[in-house]
Amino acid sequence: MLSIMDAIYHYCSNDTFLKIITGSSIHLSSLSISNDRMEGKLVIDLMKEWASKNINPEPLRRDFLMLVENINSRYDGLGFCLSEEGDLLSQWRGYADDGKGISIGFSKDYLESIANKSLPGIFPEIRLHKIEYDSKKQSDLLQSICENIKGRIDAGALEGEGLQPIQSTEASPDTSGGGTGTYYKDHLFDLFNAIHSLDKVMFALKKDGFSEEKESRLISPYNIPKHISECSFRIGKHGIVPYSAVELIKNDKDGRISEVIVGPKNPTPKHVIEGVLKANGFDNTEVKDSTLSYR
Repeated sequence: MLSIMDAIYHYCSNDTFLKIITGSSIHLSSLSISNDRMEGKLVIDLMKEWASKNINPEPLRRDFLMLVENINSRYDGLGFCLSEEGDLLSQWRGYADDGKGISIGFSKDYLESIANKSLPGIFPEIRLHKIEYDSKKQSDLLQSICENIKGRIDAGALEGEGLQPIQSTEASPDTSGGGTGTYYKDHLFDLFNAIHSLDKVMFALKKDGFSEEKESRLISPYNIPKHISECSFRIGKHGIVPYSAVELIKNDKDGRISEVIVGPKNPTPKHVIEGVLKANGFDNTEVKDSTLSYR
């Protein structure tokens, strides 16, 4: 059986637990429609702080931040949220029906194997991110992106057409034969790409006030105008929520779900939870009660 130390936990209601187990799938749901109004927006504040020190004059900084805010408004993240702690009072209260639900301990190795695959259809990639709460470490995560952005702006991406002549040692697009030629590299296009790369980290950063959650997430960014109609939809606490389902492997001999913790206010007997798991191919999953006295 998988070591419990390797598990990370998804807190949910009994209803969601049944859907995950009987449907053998998890839902990566819109992160921008959540209880944190700053989801995906913290990166804007960090980029503003960086730009104030690194991009001058002010008109260039203003144009750059307009591009960043445009990316933020066009991208969402589909995510599946977990915690390193499987029996945490704040998580029971906030995400498991006020303690009446379940904490599902997924194998971290298994989730990382999911993260090496693509979601079906429109979503290009899934990554397992450990959420970063420390502001200094957040800045470090953005450093290489910021350096790339600075290089593109220094090369003239926000001036004129953003086109600068570059000497090439290879055949260039404007020469009919081989040899050295001069061609134009679109630094503005490169700047767009650099800013777009923020979507890979924008939903992996949260304010320090959430650090108690010790959160990790499976995240797949997606372009809202292009892809919203290709999502599935469900009703959530905060309205209609876009999502995409990811199938779990049945006949769970390797312990994809290593343990299940029954919430401190959940009246369901352990043998019923065990029956649900075994009836759906999760034979190696340990079931135990919360140690908390919350009621």
